[in-house]
Amino acid sequence: MPSHRIAHVRWPQAAAASLLALALTAQAQTPAASAPTRHRILTGDTLEQLSRHYLGDGSLWPALQRHNQVGSPYRLQPGSVLEIPYHLQRLASASVSFLQGNATLLPPPSRSSQAAETPLRPGQDLPEGSRLRVPPDAFVSVRLADGTLLQVQADSEILLQQLRRKGRAGSLQSVVDLQRGALDAAVPPHKGRPPALDVRTNVATSSVRGTEFGVYLAEDGSTVTTVQRGVVQVQSALTANANARLPKGQGAAVDRSGQLQQAALLPALPASQLPQLAEDAQWLDLPLPSQPTAAGYVVQVSEDAAGRQVLRNGRFAGDTVRFPAVPDGSYFLQVRAVDGHGIPGLPAQGLLKVKAHPVPPLYQTPPAAVLPSDAVALHCTPVHGATAYRIQIAATGQDFAAPLRDEVLNTCALETETLPRGEYRWRTASIRTLDNGQPDQGPFAAAQDFRAAERPPVPDAAALAWNTAGGLPTMHWQGEPGQSWRIVVAREPEALQPLLDTRVEQPQWEASELGPGRYYLRLQARDASGLESALSAAREFTLRPWVRDGFGRPLRSGNGLDVITE
Repeated sequence: MPSHRIAHVRWPQAAAASLLALALTAQAQTPAASAPTRHRILTGDTLEQLSRHYLGDGSLWPALQRHNQVGSPYRLQPGSVLEIPYHLQRLASASVSFLQGNATLLPPPSRSSQAAETPLRPGQDLPEGSRLRVPPDAFVSVRLADGTLLQVQADSEILLQQLRRKGRAGSLQSVVDLQRGALDAAVPPHKGRPPALDVRTNVATSSVRGTEFGVYLAEDGSTVTTVQRGVVQVQSALTANANARLPKGQGAAVDRSGQLQQAALLPALPASQLPQLAEDAQWLDLPLPSQPTAAGYVVQVSEDAAGRQVLRNGRFAGDTVRFPAVPDGSYFLQVRAVDGHGIPGLPAQGLLKVKAHPVPPLYQTPPAAVLPSDAVALHCTPVHGATAYRIQIAATGQDFAAPLRDEVLNTCALETETLPRGEYRWRTASIRTLDNGQPDQGPFAAAQDFRAAERPPVPDAAALAWNTAGGLPTMHWQGEPGQSWRIVVAREPEALQPLLDTRVEQPQWEASELGPGRYYLRLQARDASGLESALSAAREFTLRPWVRDGFGRPLRSGNGLDVITE
């Protein structure tokens, strides 16, 4: 059975409120979201020049004049500081670059609470102020105007608080509020002044320039940071001296008390040992290679090698992973072992092929069935859309590389009269015909055991013993332990129209249900495994017209003879 997950990116807002405050700074600290940009006046500066430089429009200089209470726009004091309010900077935008699942765009908080959510669409533009909700079974990638990629994990909410550009074509200054869940940010390096991105929660700010890192907010209140590229400074808000500068390949975990643990990321699992094929139509089961130092695993399945178009992701406590199934195709599987502090290690990546259709048939022959070796019949249920079925038989202990029987059949059944006694396994697969006329075989069902055995011997009709010593006409014969017997009685030897067809557990039968006359009896044995013999030859017998007492027993004369009617 699959193991329980550590977390499926489920980060309740109440838990986030109790977290320690972290300041995660990559190379430099950016201002708070509402803080203005500050410019130190140089000789020759004018408000019109500064408005063109910072706001991309020289005609906006009166707004700078009013905000800074400048008397003359042409007499700026060198060395003084001029503030550039962020709300005057040019608006930028973002867009949905990838969408998996049913994420939605929330109405702005200022609108009525009755306003409806609207579904997100791939390629949709997202202006400043957009709020996104990603449910537990979804994933969204948002690309900013400067190429920065925000990967919003399952069960998350974000607000694009600020999307502003410095000047007409200057660097982007963005602020994203992470209101619930998890967010990965990848800011590409830029020549000159890099773009600035602040990722904020109600207790922490992560400031990024040309850096790629991940932050995981666990349900127990701990916070984990890992660095894939660049340098990140981690500072605990509860313990003044608890801080760490994390280069690439390092991670840190800060618990709820503010204690910080720094460690090198666990090495990547051997890529050759990752699962490469999945064949279940309902579940994506991924057994992972065990790593003794791992306390869990972070797993994702994506359509691209860079891991930007993620279809499935989650954290698991054991090395058995289960996701809802994905369509047939080729994917990229990424796995990271998690250490005892909850820090995900270096990623291992491999190709994963999913081939689950057409689905295999269900077995109709019961598991561990005992079948007669002279008439082995294996049956399975037809599959909608299948045009043929492949059935293989192998000896127990042998694989199916060289099966004893390998048949492609029009019906989901295989019958053979030439299988020796022994233990076997069999399996079956469906085959459909593609539009180009080529056959397309699906996965085999899990192999099922059966045993081929000899039938029990046919009972000897000539050895049947008939007597009425017990007061009722009774037939006796020899039997084996565990056997039962079928009794067929008819007026003719072939028993085509039986008068009686019953089963007994003991090797005897009382003819109490029949009236006087001549009859034919045929006997069939069944052993403990359920195998049945052929019907015996017909044994003729006659019931006389006995006179019976009130209990149905034949009457006898004083000298012991049966009393019969004429």
